[in-house]
Amino acid sequence: RLVERLRMGVRPRRVHAVAHSLGGLVLRRIEADQRELRFDRVVCLGSPQRGAVMAEALHEAWLYRFALGTRASLDLRPGA
Repeated sequence: RLVERLRMGVRPRRVHAVAHSLGGLVLRRIEADQRELRFDRVVCLGSPQRGAVMAEALHEAWLYRFALGTRASLDLRPGA
């Protein structure tokens, strides 16, 4: 729902979020792109916050890039 509200131009003052897996990385991207948005509490379950070893191994494979998109495939690598 947060992404939908942001797309409609609604800017909530406070956000509490729970994310699983890739959702935690999506929240990090939203936080980086939407500086005025304030996350009060965030819980990430099973999110590869330090990157995923599998992403490092597969980031050059065309099918992997096609499935995730070039930006996401690079962002998932450790140290990105």
